[in-house]
Amino acid sequence: MAFPQFLPFWAGENPFISNASTVVWTRVRSDGPSFEANDSFHGRARLYGVQTQRNKMSKAEIDKWNAAKDGELNEANMIKKLQAMGFKCDRHQYETGKSFEEHDHKEESRDCVVSGSVEVVVHGDTIKLGAGDMLHIPPHTSHSCKCTAAAVFIDAQK
Repeated sequence: MAFPQFLPFWAGENPFISNASTVVWTRVRSDGPSFEANDSFHGRARLYGVQTQRNKMSKAEIDKWNAAKDGELNEANMIKKLQAMGFKCDRHQYETGKSFEEHDHKEESRDCVVSGSVEVVVHGDTIKLGAGDMLHIPPHTSHSCKCTAAAVFIDAQK
């Protein structure tokens, strides 16, 4: 007998969901189910000891700007490169000391530094980024960020 790839858990049947209109899907795998849901689900699931699909990035993947291949490092060229890779880009300018609490994104993202420097903390590991660094962050990977020197920053997601 074949099992469906996804099975729904409705609020009334699942202790992790408080909103009766919320549906959480679980993927049936040979090594047991894994949950996929919205961000608020992950926090409640951890309270009950359930392993969710929040990404546990094991090591930082940092792309370095290659002037010979990508041209001069500037905002326009950085955005052009990221858009060619399928990313939507948002430009930000932050002062030294600006920080962002731990968060994650539903999409794959790149934290890219055009100028200045930024420290990104991913699962307790501090990653220092400088001009031309592009940090790959998989979907649902918790991270926080702090500008260690005034920075022009491109937040790219797809």
